[in-house]
Amino acid sequence: MRISRLVGLVAIGACSTGVAAAAATVQFNRDIRPIFSENCFACHGPDASKRMTALRLDIKDGTKVTLSGDRTALVPG
Repeated sequence: MRISRLVGLVAIGACSTGVAAAAATVQFNRDIRPIFSENCFACHGPDASKRMTALRLDIKDGTKVTLSGDRTALVPG
């Protein structure tokens, strides 16, 4: 699942439950990290022996890895 789609799903889920009114901004540790922990950290997390690529999603610098075609996984903002 692409990151932008994942963030979009989080936003839709927040709106559908009324959470959006209480928390107007998405917070990484509260909203995104739990999704990454459940779905992404096995291959892109802190365990070097299980990590399948250089892309890490558990630390900020790990997301700055250049992917094929000079793309980056996450773009701040």
